[in-house]
Amino acid sequence: MSNGKFRLSQSAVEWTKHFKLGPRAQKLFLAMVYEQDQEREGWATGGTWMETACRGFHRPLAKFRSLGCAPKADNARFFQRAVEELEQVPELFEHIALDTKMSTLTWVFGLRLHGMMADMQIYALLSITDADQISSTLDLPLLTQITLHKKKKLPEFIMFQDNPNFETESEQASPAPLDLRKTRRLLEPALEKWAGHTGYKFILGYEQPPRMPAYHQARIRFQTSASEWKPDAFERFPPNTKIIRIGARRTTR
Repeated sequence: MSNGKFRLSQSAVEWTKHFKLGPRAQKLFLAMVYEQDQEREGWATGGTWMETACRGFHRPLAKFRSLGCAPKADNARFFQRAVEELEQVPELFEHIALDTKMSTLTWVFGLRLHGMMADMQIYALLSITDADQISSTLDLPLLTQITLHKKKKLPEFIMFQDNPNFETESEQASPAPLDLRKTRRLLEPALEKWAGHTGYKFILGYEQPPRMPAYHQARIRFQTSASEWKPDAFERFPPNTKIIRIGARRTTR
């Protein structure tokens, strides 16, 4: 795929919520997915995807700089720190290596990501230029979720828990409570930034499970030029939800 566009499957989008990466590593991850997507059969799809999965790829560091995903300064410190973070994501890579002498990056994504990318029935069509907006720990999952859902009639998604059909048994049994003060400090400024970048109107609801006093997830809805949210449905949340409207500025209900 060309013109700066690349795909990330629905299940891979969901997985990014669990990465816990800093901005450097988020940008580099997207750039590596983008570069692999430019290759013929970079991501094999269908039932025979394992036959060509886990091939190696390499790029000069200058390529990532030209994409705007790394500083233009000719040093490897950005890449060293980003690779160190990426190495900590379980199952993301079979191999990743930075050669500072040759100024190249080599990688082999793991079978888990290849399996997710083999199913492209639903995917987010991302633009590599959007990686330049990444500056906080929540930007990668927010960008990918917004892009995945933006063409739906009623776009919404869940943060800090899995979206429907992606739940794990442990998350269904005992969802972890949110530190609301810390979560608000991270999530709301990030959403404000994406509201400004996209022009979308967001509403955020911190929700409590039934008979549980703490907040456990954030439900995010947004309005686009193509969405069909009715005003009452857009702002309707379960009882005891803390609701924040996010657009040009934040308001609380």
